[in-house]
Amino acid sequence: MKEPFNRNLIRNPCGAEGLRHWHVIKGGDGWSVKTISEEDLTGIKSTFVSSFYWSEKSQTIDLIKEGFWDSILDKYQPEIVINDWFSAYKQWGGTYWMLIQLLGKNKHRVIKEYKTDIRVMETGQPLQQWDQVTHVFRDYGPGVRYIKLIHNGKDVLFWKGHFGAWVSNSSVTVRLRIPEELAMEDEKVIRGASSSKAQ
Repeated sequence: MKEPFNRNLIRNPCGAEGLRHWHVIKGGDGWSVKTISEEDLTGIKSTFVSSFYWSEKSQTIDLIKEGFWDSILDKYQPEIVINDWFSAYKQWGGTYWMLIQLLGKNKHRVIKEYKTDIRVMETGQPLQQWDQVTHVFRDYGPGVRYIKLIHNGKDVLFWKGHFGAWVSNSSVTVRLRIPEELAMEDEKVIRGASSSKAQ
């Protein structure tokens, strides 16, 4: 059985497997993957790169398949933590936005969502710059069964090819919050649910 908490639920977050696990809606020349120096973003060797029209890529996480169970999601509503990093060629800049949706079991009902504003990495940066985007969902209500992450990016200069925003090291993690006075009792409940699900 998978350990669901405190691990990245996004598959292929940096493009090491090309575009595998991502659903892509092409804009311009779509998305590609670029190798980067570890000096750019520590420990990261590749990034997705967008094109000259808005290019979209998305990934939908099935929380039940990832090892969560209905009662924990609905009763405790664990924190859902989003982290994203974006950049662009320092000479040419890029434009980016991200949308996260918490979806019901039919994948269409949006229970909560978070959308960044449109963020622009200006042209002519003296150094390679990475910006981090973070968001934490709390108290979002019962019924969440899927998490959908959507990236959109494009370039600034409208050049053919892949000279737009970079997106890398995306993560979606789930953290269980339990009040200290209930920790021991709730741990038994969680273990019991885990054992019955494994049988």
